[in-house]
Amino acid sequence: MANRLGIAADLEVNTEEGEIAEIVRSFGPLIAIGRPGEELSYHGAARIYMGDGDWHERVRKLLSQAKLVIVRAGETAGLSWEIGECAKTVEPHRLIILVPLSRRGYENFRAAAAPIFPRRLPEYTGRRVGETTLRAIGYFDADWGPHLVPIINESYLSYWLGTFANFLTGTTALDRERSEMHRILDRALQPLIRRVA
Repeated sequence: MANRLGIAADLEVNTEEGEIAEIVRSFGPLIAIGRPGEELSYHGAARIYMGDGDWHERVRKLLSQAKLVIVRAGETAGLSWEIGECAKTVEPHRLIILVPLSRRGYENFRAAAAPIFPRRLPEYTGRRVGETTLRAIGYFDADWGPHLVPIINESYLSYWLGTFANFLTGTTALDRERSEMHRILDRALQPLIRRVA
């Protein structure tokens, strides 16, 4: 059955979080700490909700047990605590930082993280891509040597030429088995996942 736009009603549209959950599925489920009162995501990370009591200790335990820890960079006060706990609890090669921030936002995040990590995070290398909010991905060597790579490693020219070619041929995400967002995230995350595996 199709709706008024001519799109099948049972078509599953995935979110960025849902795509990441699928990509890291080989490690196990993607788990996020949910905010009380938030709307539930229909596809993505499983949410754990914690009361005001012992949530710090529960988060520490989850961090110590996780095979891979993914943090989304931002500018919230609670994020500094989370990053600090990651630096204390997680082996460096098991930590990935997703960067959806502009250069200015990243520099604020970088300044806030400076006293937390043994080495200063690298300068901004983010690239804006229409299919995802992410612009770069940060990761660490075993000695906390930091790296930041743009979400797409191909040149802007080849990326936009491919996008334009899809437009000219009428190829859409619906025509492909995986979305363009999935392809971009998978290409960016797989080398980091293989390092941990």
